[in-house]
Amino acid sequence: MDPGMIGRLRRGQAEEADRRLAHLLVERGLIAADEARKLRAEGEPGTFVPRLVERGLLSPEQAARFHEETVRQEVLQAVAAPAVPDEVREASADTARRVGKYVLVSRIGAGGMGEIWKAWDGRLGRWVALKFLREARDQQRFQREAGIVARLSHPNIVAVYDILPSDSRPCIAMQFIDGRSLEGAELEPRRAAEIVRDAARAVHYAHGQGIIHRDLKPANLLESKEGRVYVADFGLGRALQEGGLLTMDGALLGTPGFMAPEQAKGRTADARTDVFGLGATLYGLLERRAPYEGGTTEDILNRAALALPPTVDAAKGDLAVIVSKAMEKEREDRYA
Repeated sequence: MDPGMIGRLRRGQAEEADRRLAHLLVERGLIAADEARKLRAEGEPGTFVPRLVERGLLSPEQAARFHEETVRQEVLQAVAAPAVPDEVREASADTARRVGKYVLVSRIGAGGMGEIWKAWDGRLGRWVALKFLREARDQQRFQREAGIVARLSHPNIVAVYDILPSDSRPCIAMQFIDGRSLEGAELEPRRAAEIVRDAARAVHYAHGQGIIHRDLKPANLLESKEGRVYVADFGLGRALQEGGLLTMDGALLGTPGFMAPEQAKGRTADARTDVFGLGATLYGLLERRAPYEGGTTEDILNRAALALPPTVDAAKGDLAVIVSKAMEKEREDRYA
């Protein structure tokens, strides 16, 4: 782990320790809830106990005793359950890998927004995926993603379990999919069609909830070991505004190689932008490459904005027709 990530995790660990102790003190009637919140907000994470002692609200002996009790509770919840996997016990030995009730076990991915870790929920005894924000300037977008996905409940959409807000490293706890990303997967045409069918059902449901995805591609489709398909990473998703259109305010968000022409031009996106994304995803699964490629991002964006979409080998029959229709340059010509 890089030093910056370690620092953010330790700050988060201190915040969680303060929260736990405050809860315990309120529960024991030693401090009022409002006073505990005020004291926590006044100082940096990890200074809550010293300030309690300084103000005479706790003796040093009481502070030490309550600290030991909260640590003991955390350890029991995170690693003492008999069903805890060995890899979790090993990871828990590193205090930097404890984030509240979660134990970070292994990094499973990284993207523009941050890192994704396979983690263990000590309280509920289950695997989760924790997504950490990389840079502070993305916090608003990060919080929006959590709110968007938390609204969605569908068997083919990765579920959100928990949101851990923090000034240093906000984090989302999501459903852990034990399987693979479909980026670069070798698939028979029929299986590729089944995958996009399931993804289309999930996206159609999201549209019914007023949400568009805007970054559909094979890398954002996950397949469990049992064969279920999940649509992941609604990080670019937003609520549809009046008239069914979304103003992008000049921001280019998405993956250039799979972008609809209107996205590449920085224009509005709507549900038909996701129709293009589903067609581009089917193209990617059939051809094992992005529809648009180039030497630079600018080259790819220019092709996405101006060039006609590539076609799938006609030998693939109806699938080639579906790809062409879904990826029509003009939105009005695509499937509804």
